[in-house]
Amino acid sequence: MASTAERLTNLVNENIEVDGQKLDIPDDLNISLMNSGVSSLEAVALAKLISQEFGVEFAVEDC
Repeated sequence: MASTAERLTNLVNENIEVDGQKLDIPDDLNISLMNSGVSSLEAVALAKLISQEFGVEFAVEDC
C-alpha cells in the first residue's frame, strides 16, 4: 500500500493543474496550494477527494 504522502501527492497530481502544468510537490509536502495558483474552488474539490480517500471530514472553515 502506498504511504500517506504518496497518496496525497497522487491526488494532487491527478486533479490539480496550474496553467496546464502539474504542481511540483516537494517530498515533505510543504506547499501552499493558494500561493501556487490553485483556485479556492479547486482546493475545496481536492479537500473532498482527500475526505473520500482517507475517510475524514473537513468543515468549510478548514478549506
